[in-house]
Amino acid sequence: MNYKVRVLPTRDVLMKTAEAAPIPFSPEAPALVLTLINAGYLINQEIISYMENEFGISEGKFVLLMALKTMPKGCSIKELAARVGVSVPTISVMLSRMRAQTHPLVAVRRMKGDAREKRVTITKDGLALLDQLLPGHFKRVMDFAGRLTPDEQKELLALLDKLLPKPEAK
Repeated sequence: MNYKVRVLPTRDVLMKTAEAAPIPFSPEAPALVLTLINAGYLINQEIISYMENEFGISEGKFVLLMALKTMPKGCSIKELAARVGVSVPTISVMLSRMRAQTHPLVAVRRMKGDAREKRVTITKDGLALLDQLLPGHFKRVMDFAGRLTPDEQKELLALLDKLLPKPEAK
């Protein structure tokens, strides 16, 4: 597949920008950020768009379903929001939409003994959707990552990990 990517500034343009910067500035820094943006754009085009176009499922809903797939007994809305990395109100809206579908992908039930607490589980339809989606999804992930050797993948993963914030120790 041939996807359009954003054009990166040339090294000459970046060097001139670095020389004119009011603070010490590396021309590699903006090139790095722009390249990461392009890589993210390609990931979206090659992997995420497939789920949306073929199965009508957003990246957020996919992440939510995958989280629930790993928890057969389900979890609380608050725990699910933390696992997915969104706020409780956001997860509540997502759950409402997923429950309102013709074939609901999730179920939300009140817990016995505490009517305020709700437990979220993936439905049979949610599992069936993942069973249909995952083979193609994993193939696309492997095709994208396969542009690098396994050693290059490990090296890039380690480098990218350095860019991400570390969770605070409790």
